[in-house]
Amino acid sequence: MTSRLARAATSGLRAVAGARIPLKVSCHLTYRCNLTCRYCGRRGPGGNEMSTEDVIALMTAFAKAGCVSWSFNGGEPLLRSDIGQLVDEGQRLGLVVSVVTNGTLLSGLDDTSWILNLDTLLISLDGPREVCDLTRGDGTFDRVMEGLDALPKGGPRRIVVGVLSRETASDIRGFLDVAQSAGAQLLVQPVGEHDHVSPSEAVDLVPSRDQVRAAATFLLEEKARGRPVLSSRPYLRLLRDTWPRVPHSVSCLAGRIFCNITPDGGIATCCAKLDEAVHPKGPPGDASVDAFMTLTDRSACGGCYLYGPIEASLLLGLNSGTVADLGGKVLDALRGVP
Repeated sequence: MTSRLARAATSGLRAVAGARIPLKVSCHLTYRCNLTCRYCGRRGPGGNEMSTEDVIALMTAFAKAGCVSWSFNGGEPLLRSDIGQLVDEGQRLGLVVSVVTNGTLLSGLDDTSWILNLDTLLISLDGPREVCDLTRGDGTFDRVMEGLDALPKGGPRRIVVGVLSRETASDIRGFLDVAQSAGAQLLVQPVGEHDHVSPSEAVDLVPSRDQVRAAATFLLEEKARGRPVLSSRPYLRLLRDTWPRVPHSVSCLAGRIFCNITPDGGIATCCAKLDEAVHPKGPPGDASVDAFMTLTDRSACGGCYLYGPIEASLLLGLNSGTVADLGGKVLDALRGVP
């Protein structure tokens, strides 16, 4: 733990001083998924996927470059049979390791020992049973709850990642109740008309301005009461006061302090720009870090309300509210949210 704290402190200070350093990496192991959520545009078999050895080479190179937090994402990363080996390797390298999963496969895992090596488990969920099943498919909610019950005792921190659609925003109280009953913190981000949501889907899914304002206001109030709302106050205020106006005022640090990695090893600034990934001029590893150093500056983007990029940008931009919400700990804050 001491080495991880030292890495976080050193890398965080370098980033605050203006260095381009990959503090947080979201690694999309696969685009395959066992669900077909209505708002997700990354559906189907996907393309080539890196081998176990390639992913380990990536983690090793990025750890040397100062990476603090490594998140395994998808698609559904639990469809990779090597997920446990990769999590264990990330811990061996001294990284803060998280997995983002839809939770439906947790109860069927033959081996759950690797879960104890996770720092954080993020579970995608879209509200109470009726709302969740409408968006993600019949029976999804119950399968997620069964998966959470099957987790080993003393496991990692749990975070429920929720998408604010028209349905979820209208029952935000029920959503928070579900997260709390599952022993998890709640973070939210609205469905947006970006690369992965088609215009036809957006008409039915994107919440109204009034819905987002009401949901953000409610979460701010509940956070002040001590309920488990992980979303920071600056992020919730941004939703309350400006959504869906773009560009908004947050200077994005995508490509400077964090990046996304595609299943075939491409390096992208953020999860909204996976189709613009830069492919390294060499095998995964040091060449991948070199590719990160060439990513486009997106500081003037302001074009999305994706939780991960905005929260990381608020934190490393030394937004006082974000730092206070997260305890001022870079290690705790950069916990691998996509």
